[in-house]
Amino acid sequence: MRKPTPKHLAIGAGIILAVVILYVAHPFLLEKAGRFLIKETLTLRPADVAIVLAGDEGERVAAGIQLQKQGIVPLLLMSGGRLYGTSYAEEMAKYAASLGASPPILVETQSRSTYENATLTLPIVQAKGYRRVIIVTSKFHTRRTGQIFKSLYPKNIDIQIYGAPDLIDYTCWWTDHEMTQSILTEWAKTWVYWLKY
Repeated sequence: MRKPTPKHLAIGAGIILAVVILYVAHPFLLEKAGRFLIKETLTLRPADVAIVLAGDEGERVAAGIQLQKQGIVPLLLMSGGRLYGTSYAEEMAKYAASLGASPPILVETQSRSTYENATLTLPIVQAKGYRRVIIVTSKFHTRRTGQIFKSLYPKNIDIQIYGAPDLIDYTCWWTDHEMTQSILTEWAKTWVYWLKY
């Protein structure tokens, strides 16, 4: 058996130290990784419309209605594509109406992704002459959503991002299957977006 050289001992010690640091610090690092996905507008300004994106179990719609009831937006625009002969957007609009949203509730019914949410709501926003919009999505989805909308909308449209409660505990998301799936999927989509666009 060969005697380890000082270089080999240093590499081995470095690996052991790195493993110990990762083990001790992993909750801190994982929490930071989850929270990195959140990038909201800190103080919302009044806007012409809230664009509510499909993709959750109703928290986004409820958040849009809350903005409307607070007088921050007068109108809601639901964005989400086809679903069993109807669309996510139409179902969201029905749900919003049942919760007391003020009519009219606008709908965009063809989008299948966040990218399409942006490209397919833009013609509606421009046709209506809106200059200030708030995008409502889940907290973990805010960073990527903001990047997509801000890259696709013209600069003369003010875009704010609002994160609805997302049922994720950022202090321990890696301990739960559903929370882990949400965070890791969003990270994967974020990387794809960075590489593709």
